[in-house]
Amino acid sequence: MTVAVSILLGYTYVTPVTHALDALAQVKLSFGLLFVVISTVIFGAIIPVVAQQSMSATRTVRAWRKMPYLLVFWAIKGIEVDLLYRGQAWLIGDNAQLMTIVIKVMIDQFVYCPVWALPTVVLYYTWLEGGCSFGRLRQMMGKGWYARLILPVLITNWFVWVPAVVVIYCLKLPLQLPIQNIILCLWAILLLVLVRQPVTRPSEVME
Repeated sequence: MTVAVSILLGYTYVTPVTHALDALAQVKLSFGLLFVVISTVIFGAIIPVVAQQSMSATRTVRAWRKMPYLLVFWAIKGIEVDLLYRGQAWLIGDNAQLMTIVIKVMIDQFVYCPVWALPTVVLYYTWLEGGCSFGRLRQMMGKGWYARLILPVLITNWFVWVPAVVVIYCLKLPLQLPIQNIILCLWAILLLVLVRQPVTRPSEVME
């Protein structure tokens, strides 16, 4: 949250930050889908795994073996999130008016996240931890899987991502995905450093 607010304040009031972020927005516009895929893969998979492997407390021998799966997953997620942002801008408006931001945050955090975003992340990582076995995935899910696997992650994410997406939706559209990826990366690294737990718990979902 602090990072997101700092970025917004810097973009609004600090000229060098404004120029730098405007340049980043232009890069995003110039490269389009390629930028979306590469940036999300870097911030969602590569940097968190490198950070994990750089510390003995979180280092695992399986991390690098999972990397190809993570690259594919976060490439798809990057496209998905970019489509979410662009779709909302088209349907609701590309502006920073209060009602526009409120509606976008509600759709993002209280429809998209609980219905699709977090379940797919948790189940994918659970599948990876189970040796890419769908049989093991079914066993690990079991009865009441949403309450056990998804709900703790959802509550944790709300504390971080509700205020974060408020800031994201205050920015112009080409900056929304890049800033989202920065927050995603810091969120993943923080969880890897502070809490090392099984994949089905909040700390491992963004491993």
